[in-house]
Amino acid sequence: MNHDSTQRMKELTVAYEGFEVKAKESFNSIYLRHERPSKSHMTYNTPSTASSSSNEGSEDLYISEMAYFSAILHVATDLISEIPLYVDAEIGLLRSICFGNCCLNKLLQLIGGQDGKELSTLSIDQLFELIVWIESFHEVVEEAHPNVKSNEAKREFRRRKPSMFLYDLREEYSHQPLLQMSRAVPVLTWILAMYWKVHMLAQDEFLIRTKATTDKWLQQVYSMEREVWQTKEGRLVTSLCEDLVTIISAQIWTMQSRLSGSSSSAFIIGVCLTFSRLREKQLDSRDIFFTDLDSCCAAANNFLRISEKLEELFRELIQLGDMSGNAINMLEGCRGDLVSTFCNDAVYSAEKAHSYIFQPIRKSLSEKIFDHAWLNLTHNELALSLTRTLGEFINDKITFLDEFLVSKLVFSILKATVIFYLECIIRVAGNKSKGNLPFFHDASVAIKRFEDDISILRDFFESTITLISLPSMPKAYARELEILSIVNELLIIAARNSSEEDLSEDNATNLILQLHKYLEDIKLTRWLVGDIWYLVQPKQKKKIKSFVLNQKQMLHEVSIAKKTRHERECVQELEVGIILTDIYDKRKNRRKLQSQRWRFKRVKVGWNK
Repeated sequence: MNHDSTQRMKELTVAYEGFEVKAKESFNSIYLRHERPSKSHMTYNTPSTASSSSNEGSEDLYISEMAYFSAILHVATDLISEIPLYVDAEIGLLRSICFGNCCLNKLLQLIGGQDGKELSTLSIDQLFELIVWIESFHEVVEEAHPNVKSNEAKREFRRRKPSMFLYDLREEYSHQPLLQMSRAVPVLTWILAMYWKVHMLAQDEFLIRTKATTDKWLQQVYSMEREVWQTKEGRLVTSLCEDLVTIISAQIWTMQSRLSGSSSSAFIIGVCLTFSRLREKQLDSRDIFFTDLDSCCAAANNFLRISEKLEELFRELIQLGDMSGNAINMLEGCRGDLVSTFCNDAVYSAEKAHSYIFQPIRKSLSEKIFDHAWLNLTHNELALSLTRTLGEFINDKITFLDEFLVSKLVFSILKATVIFYLECIIRVAGNKSKGNLPFFHDASVAIKRFEDDISILRDFFESTITLISLPSMPKAYARELEILSIVNELLIIAARNSSEEDLSEDNATNLILQLHKYLEDIKLTRWLVGDIWYLVQPKQKKKIKSFVLNQKQMLHEVSIAKKTRHERECVQELEVGIILTDIYDKRKNRRKLQSQRWRFKRVKVGWNK
């Protein structure tokens, strides 16, 4: 080692020791004459343990835990602000290492070591300050030392700190360790890694607090009782939208202001966590808002308004700027999930409203349609009564919903009407007494009456579509009504006394396939087709069910190709598979119970003999 390098090493060693002294003196000034306050006390040396004379004039020496924490960060900030001042790169690097290491030791004392055992005792404001300070430190170091990469430091964490000094084993020749600048960058990288570890621990604690606070506020908002009122446009709403958006916005903007802008990783994660908790709460609590027709309409409008307000909030967040591409992608992912959840729930709520419309209809008409009295109503009075009731509901409620949601309600009413007619057919077939005599003694009258009912329903929904300002009947509407026409066509084929051989000629296969696309269940298709034949040709019920079974492969392929909505988005009362399966299960159980009663009766008669 030549003289110049040795002299330079001595200069660097002296500078390093000077930085250490300065850092220690700066932190020692906080203590005054005392040690750090314990976690069990808010002050050093409580008055109860000191004499009254010693307390006089010394109360200003008691440093609260909050003030102590703030003083540590204040001194650390002052030290770190001096890092960029040196032009000499090596001196500046040593200054960063020394000040960074001293500040790190103080922060580790504050949080209870490398495991952060005392982070839970910090207030949320202290967590904010700690996170912001660490992020600021990384920015200063990266700017002052471009060759030290903060991101790489995240992957370079080791529990043991590398040494800056080389000790000469020949102690008779050396009285002090030798500073090795070649180890400076690894040491600073380790310090940055330790800061990232502290940052991660503080961020985790902050997220735990954020989750708890958000859940508490959301529980209060969702459990609050609210009155339904009308806007000036006539829409039914409650204060749910305003209450929810207010607390979410307050949470987000508080984090944004305390975490020094939108570039903080903790801020982005905190925002995503807040939105995630809101989505989870909505997924769990949506159905609590459905108690009657008006509450369904109000919930639909509320959820739609919330989705629009959340879109605006996301746009404001993006417009803050200073976000990385990954941060924007994270926010976009949250936005898509959250907004789609509320939009889907708005549609679900509008569709759910139909169930309250059909409650009185089922009570008054379900036992009458397809009954013998229905055959004698030459003017289709029951179908007219049904459409008149539906029309009154729609005309009364059309202003209660947003225009987008009105069409969803009307479509749900159409689907419910089709299912209602299918329920009536199954009920009549299930109540028919056993035997070879058809329920419809004159099938042509039943077919004509059903055809006229379908025509009345089609006219009603076409006029309703005009009322809600749709240009024409959507294909989905037409497909739903077509199901009733298919059932009527199958009644016509059954009434022709068709044998299994000429079913294909009568286009029965194609009709059954179309019916199965609607039902999506081979058993339901067999049972419903069997019931249709049972009403007009009871002798051929087994044959037609066998014929349907022979088409199993083709029907199965149709079921696979069918795309279904997510289960949560489906209103159970509009799922034809669920409704009809429930009806057939009840019929099966009823017949099983009747069979058991009959057997018990026979046994009882035998005992009497």
